[in-house]
Amino acid sequence: MTKSEDQAPAAAKVTATANGPYQVTGIRRIVWREEVKTSEGEPIAWRERGVVADEEQEYWLCRCGHSANKPFCDGSHRRVEFVAEDAADPGSRSERSKVIGSGVVALEDDRGLCVHTGFCANKVTNAWKLAAREDLDGTGAAQLVAM
Repeated sequence: MTKSEDQAPAAAKVTATANGPYQVTGIRRIVWREEVKTSEGEPIAWRERGVVADEEQEYWLCRCGHSANKPFCDGSHRRVEFVAEDAADPGSRSERSKVIGSGVVALEDDRGLCVHTGFCANKVTNAWKLAAREDLDGTGAAQLVAM
């Protein structure tokens, strides 16, 4: 038997090291993705652009923004004396989030998890406005879920 046949894959884990890179274990594949945008510049989907890594190993991903080998760490955090100030909120998700709406679809808004990619709004509306609508119909609910 090969390793993949007799052992379950390791659970994916990301650890933010002290003032250094993210240590990533338990995954095999890392891909570049780019936003697919409307003619108005609104993001609507992701498109795979290429494979960055395709073997199970330990990865060290840049967190300081100075690596010449992004997304991988090249040790630049030491040279620039990177100080991590991005600690996660230790509260529970229910403590951090706000529930908006109670109709067909409700939005659980946890700003600490937001990656600011812009999928939550378009020129006409946004996820918070849709969730707050008491008359949200099937089309609006589908739009909210897509956002």
